[in-house]
Order: sequence, then C-alpha cells, then structure tokens
Amino acid sequence: MPQSGRLLYAINDAHNHGVTAIAGTNDCQKIVSGGMEGEVRIWRIGRQTQIMEGSLKEHRGRVSDIKVNKQDTQAVSSSFDMYLVLMPVFLKTSAEDHPTKDSISSLDSIFDPR
Repeated sequence: MPQSGRLLYAINDAHNHGVTAIAGTNDCQKIVSGGMEGEVRIWRIGRQTQIMEGSLKEHRGRVSDIKVNKQDTQAVSSSFDMYLVLMPVFLKTSAEDHPTKDSISSLDSIFDPR
C-alpha cells in the first residue's frame, strides 16, 4: 500500500546538479532518473540498496521528462535540447552496446498514448 510523507530511501549524489525528471517501472524494481546536465540513469531499487545499472549522457540540456513503457523494457527521455532518446531499461553497460536514439514515429508502438 502506498504511503506518502515518509522517506523510504535516498540516493545521495544521484546527479551532480540535481534530479529534474524521474519515472518508475511498473514492476517497482527500477527507477529511471534524469538530471540537469542531460544524463539519464537507471537504478535497481531494493529495500536496503539502490544500485546504478547504467548511465547515458545523450542530451545536451536538462532532462525534462521520462516515460517507461508498459512492458518495462524501454524508456524515452525528453530534454530542452529538443531531442527524444529511446533506451532499454535493462541497460547495464554503455550506450555503444544499445540503440539510444529512434524516431518519433516508432514511439506509438512502444508507449501507450493517453
């Protein structure tokens, strides 16, 4: 049952200049966060541990929003640099190992429009 007003955990220094966007996966196992300097990080969340599984620096501006698809397999981030970055949520290595950018037209098949 969700609770409000009670700190469950804190990830100190998650981003150098603060978190500007955040989204959780539907299974509550991971958090995707975006920062002021354009970085996007994927965190595996446990009761006692928060482990960074990946970090991408694809944006040139502040991350403004992050959305995770229903299957918890991909996330898209937007930024004030006018780019969208599509990334796998299971990211564990570097951006070179995974596709990171995709066209807007493919987002309709991945994300549920509301």
